[in-house]
Amino acid sequence: SAGFEDSTGLAEMYSTSKHGVRHQLAHGAVDEGLDPAVHEGRLEQPGHHPRAEGALILRKQDRPLKNQFTLIITAVNKELLEDVIETRGDEIPDILEEGCRERLRRHLLKRNRPQLSEQLYRDYGFRLQISSLYRVLSDDPEPPGIELIREPPTRVLGIFWVDRETPPTLADEDELFDMRAKYVWERYDKDQMDRDKTVFAPARMGRYDSIRMSGYWFNDEQVMGGYYETYFIFDDRQELLWAVDLLVLAPGKPKHPLVRELLALAETFRIH
Repeated sequence: SAGFEDSTGLAEMYSTSKHGVRHQLAHGAVDEGLDPAVHEGRLEQPGHHPRAEGALILRKQDRPLKNQFTLIITAVNKELLEDVIETRGDEIPDILEEGCRERLRRHLLKRNRPQLSEQLYRDYGFRLQISSLYRVLSDDPEPPGIELIREPPTRVLGIFWVDRETPPTLADEDELFDMRAKYVWERYDKDQMDRDKTVFAPARMGRYDSIRMSGYWFNDEQVMGGYYETYFIFDDRQELLWAVDLLVLAPGKPKHPLVRELLALAETFRIH
């Protein structure tokens, strides 16, 4: 069918082959008169029907084969398809990332540590599915928190919390920065963060709305540093502010696959 110029650049971005995994993005216009609804029952997951005047974004795991992810943007004509990609094209990277994390999470949790997960729930009131590839780095009430580590290269998944009566907003950037700065200084042997390179944004982490803080950490005494992301989640029932902390130390190595792995596990975090 007729194609069109890929103004989003997504085809180039997602036609890559690394570590035996390949993402391919193709685009075109469906034949005139073809109703996109015929695909809905085959591909769309229950409860997700983003129909908009003759256009659909369809997604499905394990189609056509296990561990493959299918994403189809379909429309009744070329013009509508172009419009959908222009207006909703920025959703495609997130959808593909979610699919990657889901498959990665299934792989990581084939061997897990349910007893440790239950212990964390009994001791601290949160649940987290833990891969057997990770071990406890530290578990201490002062300051309250726990860290899990996998290495090499170093990946740390930490969870800590403070009392708080109201949910944070982006106006609380300095307070959130100071919360993590105090914790990592005490917990990680005087780690610090570069405030000028710290970014805050609303984010969805698993089933929770959160504020994401991301940037770079460093330790002058140990002469090392790396990337981190922290997701702040408010618990109105217990009046706690949880911080789900992802940290990597991998000099000379790509950071994105490591952060993806940490986030895939972090998304299993539950507080009730």
